[in-house]
Amino acid sequence: MGSLRCTQASSADAARWGRLRFTSGLVALTSWLRRPCSVVRELAEVELSDLIGLAERVASWTKAAGADEAEAYVAWAKDTYTTLQGDVFSTREGVSAGVGVRAVIGRKVGFASASSLEEAKLRSAAEKAVEIARVRPEDPKFHRLPDPVRRPARSGGFDEQIIEIGAADVVPQAKSVSSEALSADRRVKYVVVFIYTQAYMFGVANTRGISCGDRASKFMGIVECKVSDGSEERTGSDHVYGRRIAELAGIGERAARLAADSLGARGLDQPVVGHVLFDSTTASMMLSMLTYGVSARSVQEGRSRLEGKLGKQVASKELTIVDDAWMKDGLGTVAYDGEGVPTTVKPVIEDGMLRNYLYDSYAAHIEGKKSTGNGMRSWFTSQPSIREVNYMVRPSSRSPDDLLSEVELGVYVRGDLMGLGHANYVTGDFSVVATNAFLVRRGSIEHPLPPTTIAGNFYEMLKTARVGSDLRLSPIGKIPSILVSGLTAATRR
Repeated sequence: MGSLRCTQASSADAARWGRLRFTSGLVALTSWLRRPCSVVRELAEVELSDLIGLAERVASWTKAAGADEAEAYVAWAKDTYTTLQGDVFSTREGVSAGVGVRAVIGRKVGFASASSLEEAKLRSAAEKAVEIARVRPEDPKFHRLPDPVRRPARSGGFDEQIIEIGAADVVPQAKSVSSEALSADRRVKYVVVFIYTQAYMFGVANTRGISCGDRASKFMGIVECKVSDGSEERTGSDHVYGRRIAELAGIGERAARLAADSLGARGLDQPVVGHVLFDSTTASMMLSMLTYGVSARSVQEGRSRLEGKLGKQVASKELTIVDDAWMKDGLGTVAYDGEGVPTTVKPVIEDGMLRNYLYDSYAAHIEGKKSTGNGMRSWFTSQPSIREVNYMVRPSSRSPDDLLSEVELGVYVRGDLMGLGHANYVTGDFSVVATNAFLVRRGSIEHPLPPTTIAGNFYEMLKTARVGSDLRLSPIGKIPSILVSGLTAATRR
């Protein structure tokens, strides 16, 4: 049914880079890419209908093995990774495929997966899921797998070229980005370029009548530069994200300029409590905290600051955020979520008021509601969990410079943030380090800062948000620059 092929990306890798959030430095990235290749079994050529058909068969086998209800999620992905460090480039590419099976016996749910599309492995996963379900404790909150939902569904853009492209094919683009960065400033000493592509397809079926699937493509180009002047060294980065092979002209120069602009850093004499202007990239990173708070599961379990806040003011009246599953170029856009439920377009925050929580079928059944189509999977090795599809922040007419002019005393944050993963997602408290930050006084940038700690509370921050006009596509959607107040910035002197 398939052939053995040496792949440079495991199934989990495909998911990780297919839904890449942000990079916090390409050194860690490139060391991860040096891992040895693994071998998986895959279909030499696969169609979406093949995956849907396989999902139907596996769900049927699972029920025949003893499940009351069953669901199968079959996925296939082709990934390419190209890295250029100085004059040395490395390329990796591969195909990953497999199945994730949920077996339901009463209120007990078993899950098993297999990194193969061979019939024997698929049947084994089905039987294993049933075995696990039999010994699992009952979940009193579990009701059933989802029924088919009748509502419109839309796919995002798909670039057929990404299926055909090889990792070596984008080496000229990587070299062009590197040359551009080196030419932008004589102080640029080191450049790393990373280009990633993915073509991805999945089929999902359950024994309650769901049978559907979708496909997606992704392209990411990331560059990081290091500049040095005497004993001082600074870095700068830039990126392009999309669903189609994109032109990378400009990102090398922008990364080099950001690094060069960060030279001559002077620390703060004392912490500054005031405004922080996040550029579109760092604003996207900060807004990734929102999903935990609007997850219906977090709310039901008493782990969200937004519990009981529907219809209430939770942010500034200027802030409107829509979870837009129909965003044509959104990286998260799929017609159906990981349970086969059509994804939707719905306001999460509208004019500062909380309008909707995000639901998968598990959380929806608890409240007697319909899933919003947010039961997403990172890969076939995982069960569905609640996640945004694409956030769309309604832009204003103010440019970043307009927002900057409103700052009496504060910090302008660009480039990258480190440490967001250590934030308290329940309370919203966070402390991150901005790699490229600038002191702002009376509406003008005064001087660059060394790595700067920014601390505060995410939910309080939302109440002061002022929005820019510069929408930019990121892994979580389309986000502009955002100006907030009440945060504390501190550096070494």
